Amino acid sequence: MAHAASRSIGKARASEANRGDGLVSAVLSVLVIVIAVLLFYTWSRVQVVRIGYEIFNANSEMRKLDQENKELILEIATLKSPKRIERIAREELKLLPPKEEQIIILR
Repeated sequence: MAHAASRSIGKARASEANRGDGLVSAVLSVLVIVIAVLLFYTWSRVQVVRIGYEIFNANSEMRKLDQENKELILEIATLKSPKRIERIAREELKLLPPKEEQIIILR
């Protein structure tokens, strides 16, 4: 009988130990999940901030390029000006308007 009682006590202690191990495992599992969620949340916030900076930089670059484009359009208009072309033709290339006999009308 003493032997049966000691077996019963041993089983009870083993059962309590298993319950304790199960509790530790459950707590560790929850802790791992909480840490994983917090790490994911932190990573996602860092990504949001990084992308925000990229958007700001892209907008700044776009504004700069728009301004440069406007300046280039103005420069093209200036370079295509008929008065400018005529001045270059007369002063730099020494061209003269054609004489009457040099004009040929094609029909």
